[in-house]
Amino acid sequence: MIGCIFGPQGSGKSYLAEKLFIDRNRPFGIWIDPISESIESNFPHIVRDLFSLHEVLKSFKDTDRARVAYYLENVNDLPGLIRYVQKLRDAIIYADESSYYSNQDEFIKFCRTHRHYQTDVLIVSQRPFRIPRDATQSAAFVAVVGPFREPADVEYLEKLTNGSVPEADSFHNIRVFNGREFDSDPWTNFGIDRDAACEYILHILNGG
Repeated sequence: MIGCIFGPQGSGKSYLAEKLFIDRNRPFGIWIDPISESIESNFPHIVRDLFSLHEVLKSFKDTDRARVAYYLENVNDLPGLIRYVQKLRDAIIYADESSYYSNQDEFIKFCRTHRHYQTDVLIVSQRPFRIPRDATQSAAFVAVVGPFREPADVEYLEKLTNGSVPEADSFHNIRVFNGREFDSDPWTNFGIDRDAACEYILHILNGG
């Protein structure tokens, strides 16, 4: 499934996304980071090319859940990485700072066809308006952490969620839009309870 996590710098969106990345029950997890802000402290396995990624994943046993950070130094390497992921199947992809590369045709096509590869894609960004709608239109959930003030971001979020986004109670306030909820208010406000928000999102991803 496609999921979106948007929030300004320092709001806590990365903490929420990382917890989902780790807790989601998929054999393979690849964290794509184009600027290498925090991956070195969070992941024991960090790679910078496809050969290294392949070697690391081979080292995991069948009972393990592989979690690897891929430092995308050159965005032109993204198409090759996506083709590799498509062969993996049954994976979760954390697309960190996705506004840096989400306009690439290969990324958009992958988001459109991710179900064919049994792959989840978490699209994470500080500036949602820079993410092509073709990549986010089938999002199962949208998590908004903290406030957005820029008109372009606000307008984008309103179109993505078919209505206005609830106001943030604090800078770390988490509101989650359930794209599958049609009978009642699709928004749930979790305040600053990241664990509860993560549990709710995992419920959505599991088909709840």
